[in-house]
Amino acid sequence: MSDISGIAANAFSQLSQAKYSSASKQAQQLGGSSDSQKIKRSATEFESILLTSWLESAEKSFATVPG
Repeated sequence: MSDISGIAANAFSQLSQAKYSSASKQAQQLGGSSDSQKIKRSATEFESILLTSWLESAEKSFATVPG
């Protein structure tokens, strides 16, 4: 069972890193967009990264609970 939780934690970590990388690339590409579009997209990407991080922490916590 711990192997599965380790794999899941690793997958969540890689997903988080991929989303962060994607957000960085998108922020660089938005050079010509209006400020409100930049802010909205940045907020959406930040929310995605934050929720992924929280879900990763929750997965690790629940993996330690027996049953």
